[in-house]
Amino acid sequence: MAWTAITEADIRRKWAGAEWTAIKTAALGSGQNADTMLAEEIAAATRHIRARVGACAQNKLGPPGTIPDELEDVALVVLRYSLSTRLPGYKMTEERRKLYEDAVETLKDVAKCQFSIEPPEQESEEARPHQRPAITSPPLQFGAESTDGI
Repeated sequence: MAWTAITEADIRRKWAGAEWTAIKTAALGSGQNADTMLAEEIAAATRHIRARVGACAQNKLGPPGTIPDELEDVALVVLRYSLSTRLPGYKMTEERRKLYEDAVETLKDVAKCQFSIEPPEQESEEARPHQRPAITSPPLQFGAESTDGI
């Protein structure tokens, strides 16, 4: 299955017109550019999802900056949540809050290898977040016959 990069057009599909306008204007910090803010949010969500995918040793990561297609809707829900928290006085509807909570649970399942991810056509060379060096040693050969005379 393909891995894809999230774009502004993908996010706009999940937003009403007035909300999108508010995000592009009201959600900016001082001196912040809307396109830069959006790119930073997309990058953060992408890193978060890739970390969850990489936490499961059986998953393979696709090219940098991409996420599995089967998690695109999850990514868009996470992005909608993070972007909407930038709006002053914005009240999250119960339906959207539930969608966000479900998305977080799905990502937890991905990390626990309880959600299947199709391997990418091209595997990434980047290190997995959960990999640690392993130290192995040969098995010890202790027994009654090897301790004679001690």
